[in-house]
Amino acid sequence: MAFASSALAAPPAAGTVIGNQAVATFESGGQTFSVTSNLVQTTINTIAGVQIETDTTKSAVAGGKVLFPHTITNVGNAADRYDLTTSDFGTGLSFVGIYADGDCDGVPDTLTSIDQTGSLNAGESACVVVEVNVAAGATGSPTFKITAASTLTTASNFTAGTANQPNQPNDTNTDTVTVTTGAVFEFTKTMSLLDDGDGSGSFTPGDTVRVRFNYSNTGGADATDVIITDLLPGELTYVAGTGRWSDGSAMTDAREDDGDHTNGQGHKIFYSYSLDDRTVKATLSAVPVGKSGYIEFVGTVATGAAGTISNTGTIDSDQTDLQTSNEARLVINDGQATAVTLADRAADPSYAGRFGGDLPDVNYTDGGLASSTDDDNAANDTIAYTEGYLSSSIPVPFDVIITNHSNTTQRFNLSVEPSNSFPAGTFPAGTTFSFTTTEGTPLLDTNSDGRPDIQLGANSVSNFLVHANLPDGAAREEGSQAWEATMTASSISNTAVLNKTRLRIASKVGGGTVDLQNAGELAAGLNVANDNGDPWTTVKTNPGEAAEFTLVVKNNRSVSDSFNLSFSGSNFAPGSMPAGWQVVFRNADGTVTNTGVIAPGASATFTAVVTPPDTAAPGNTDVYFRAASASSAAVVDTKLDEVTVVQVVDLAIRTDQTAQAAPGGVVVMTHTLENLGNVAITNGPIGYNPDFPSFAETLRVDANGNGVLDSTDATVTSIANILTALDKTELAPGDRVLLFSRVQAPASAVGGLSESARIVVNSTLTAPGEATVEDQNPSNNTVTETVTIVSGNVVVVKEQAVDAKCDGTADGSFTQAGQAANPGECIVYRITATNMGTADATELQIDDATPAYTTYVGSSGTATTGDTEAELTLQPADGATGAIRSEHGTVPSGQVARLTVRVRIDQ
Repeated sequence: MAFASSALAAPPAAGTVIGNQAVATFESGGQTFSVTSNLVQTTINTIAGVQIETDTTKSAVAGGKVLFPHTITNVGNAADRYDLTTSDFGTGLSFVGIYADGDCDGVPDTLTSIDQTGSLNAGESACVVVEVNVAAGATGSPTFKITAASTLTTASNFTAGTANQPNQPNDTNTDTVTVTTGAVFEFTKTMSLLDDGDGSGSFTPGDTVRVRFNYSNTGGADATDVIITDLLPGELTYVAGTGRWSDGSAMTDAREDDGDHTNGQGHKIFYSYSLDDRTVKATLSAVPVGKSGYIEFVGTVATGAAGTISNTGTIDSDQTDLQTSNEARLVINDGQATAVTLADRAADPSYAGRFGGDLPDVNYTDGGLASSTDDDNAANDTIAYTEGYLSSSIPVPFDVIITNHSNTTQRFNLSVEPSNSFPAGTFPAGTTFSFTTTEGTPLLDTNSDGRPDIQLGANSVSNFLVHANLPDGAAREEGSQAWEATMTASSISNTAVLNKTRLRIASKVGGGTVDLQNAGELAAGLNVANDNGDPWTTVKTNPGEAAEFTLVVKNNRSVSDSFNLSFSGSNFAPGSMPAGWQVVFRNADGTVTNTGVIAPGASATFTAVVTPPDTAAPGNTDVYFRAASASSAAVVDTKLDEVTVVQVVDLAIRTDQTAQAAPGGVVVMTHTLENLGNVAITNGPIGYNPDFPSFAETLRVDANGNGVLDSTDATVTSIANILTALDKTELAPGDRVLLFSRVQAPASAVGGLSESARIVVNSTLTAPGEATVEDQNPSNNTVTETVTIVSGNVVVVKEQAVDAKCDGTADGSFTQAGQAANPGECIVYRITATNMGTADATELQIDDATPAYTTYVGSSGTATTGDTEAELTLQPADGATGAIRSEHGTVPSGQVARLTVRVRIDQ
């Protein structure tokens, strides 16, 4: 199948988050204020989308066959595959197969039928051809359908077997066969490289192109006055005197009267080229039933031509309607070779000993790029790993340099095979190879052909890693025959374009013991625990704080080796520890999991950092450490250490709050009470100390967990009150509780008055069993609240609701919470500015803007001040983006100003 960029607009990618905030400005008491709303966000759903083109009508004779080309495009917002099915065959029609059409020439690449496309990224297309048989007794114009159906069942709009515009998970074309006894043409166009002037193997300016029209009368009657025409694109220049007919030789370019040639059946061809309108025209006096042939001519790729040339031709006759050929395409390159090369560095030397099939390694973008793992320091097209020692259990990386010799982006398949072209030994049986980016991200098989691939931009050099995964126990003695394998990169679009390089190991690869100790040779030998069966070392720590153990790894082998470091909560399940515990190994270079190479008799020192969770209960926890040879599974040592978590009592309340209130007004401030210790708490005082001097305050707990102060939320003065309201017996380590502080200012308060109070959690607390404990961190037991009286106080809230049909009616209630929507759907935003103060807010305006990935729905904005319509002074045009503003003038105390707008998500 062919993959090409679609001209269709792309919806936002699945998972994209869109949203913004609104702003209100106003004047009060001669001062200008600006208030920002909350942030509202909408997450774009994954949607399935496919477009199949187009409905096609073709003529055929009874007893014949017909080929119908179709293009399938992913118009969704995530990679997808599409099931291909045919149905509803009219009388006389039967299905033969659906075939891949990689070059989109309307002719199957193979006669192996497919029932699904490969994976198409958003915007990519694939071409296919459907073949049907026409029964001997068929008449009329029977039809059939071809459907492309998304397999992305997780998409929010996926409904099997339906078509839901505009981004449909399924799409169908209807093809029609007009059964005739008259002439029927199979008519295709091809453009192929004829003279490769620069030897590049691609279409480049100055190269010549053979343009050929193949025709065949598969009907039931002869066709007369058959006219084939072609309007040359500007990128091709006609080469005079190159016209050819399959039934004759060269033709002149201006023969309209007596014909150029006559074939053995007495049929003539009249051929001409018009420079004025750049048109080739060939008229055949007759094409009998069963007759096939072609006309062709030569064009030169014009100077400056670039990109893709797409062109069609037409055929017409006295017995048939005008018919257009398939769209032939050729990609113009910039004169450089369409090729790929692999090397150990980006340069252009004459490599001695280069594999005979290699092409020159020409550098286009980075003359200094060289393999970081090539240790032989020779530009010999071999990526050689020759360090002193390699472990058989650690993948060996080869940094391979790859060059795309083309001015178009190319994707290359990658593979490694045992060496059979070089005088060297192969890697040991069981070796596998994997491919990643230099950052370690796996290279994937994007076209489902079973091989990973990599994409390179035009005329560019890059690199990737090939990892040789050696089998366990693999060994190679220094000085023995090197291991080699052949690495190949081949173009997906043209499998003939390929290049090879060599991956070579001449290093020693993976006998003795390893000894894992603490500092001072504690735990020397292979005993897991000490003589009493106890841990070798115990370290005390607080919950959430690291305990550090010094570990010494001594290599008692006769060869250099590296050792994998691991841990366990038992003896031995690698990586297992109680929930929330973390263990890492560090040296001077940072976090490690392997010691690196240690010479025979030498040792290396590391720190094991063991961190219990913040909520770890007091007590002792075993931790087993292990060092295991990376090259020999039998070389291993394990030791037992211990972490003691001490008791920590720590309740915290967060955070200080500042608020504004009008005289007589009420404000609600929220605080979080959290148990940061490792001891459960059952009681202890909590409350205001000191109180607000003149404001009334009440502390309540969010009993129903809805995040809003309401009548069910109980007043509290102690931890016990909180637990009763929450129907809990203790505030366990890690528990969080939401508290509301309701503060009301007296009606007599004057503007500018500011008062403060503190909420204090008592440091003497009660633990389970009525044990009295002291909070060890009283610094986080207090929060301060400050409330200031203002006469003008505007609060801005932005809410949203999805309008899936974009009909102006919200599908649900407006909310500040996040929403999810599909591309093409609308979002209605409602911004409400409420004057909570005692004085008028004047010159009030609300400003908003279309978020990213959306456009404005024309004239959808409405603005009100109370029950009166307000002025919308800024808004984008329909389908555009930009600022939105409403002006509300004076908003009295207690009054509401509101702006409502609608945007459509891109699709």
